[in-house]
Amino acid sequence: MKHDERLVFLAEGLPIILESAHGLWAASQQLSTMPREADVLRNHAEEEAAKVLIVMDMVRCPKKLCASKIGVMVNWFYDHLASTDICERHFLEADACRTTPGIRR
Repeated sequence: MKHDERLVFLAEGLPIILESAHGLWAASQQLSTMPREADVLRNHAEEEAAKVLIVMDMVRCPKKLCASKIGVMVNWFYDHLASTDICERHFLEADACRTTPGIRR
């Protein structure tokens, strides 16, 4: 897929993934009497949110490196453990930015 076509494809998919994450999260909040099922939905919502971060990494990847990196990022997208790990890393970085002196929110 050409670079520009890939960007359009990814842009079309982002809202779908985000809506899925929101829906799963909202559904998990409705299951207060079923904590195990709520956890399953919440974990799935977090995986979907991680996919958003992975797609954003795909979009940000420089055009000249994209051909060599896109395959790895696609594998992350479909690997549940990698998705969750990437999500946690992004949130840890965000927390570090909030607590680092001299960095404004």
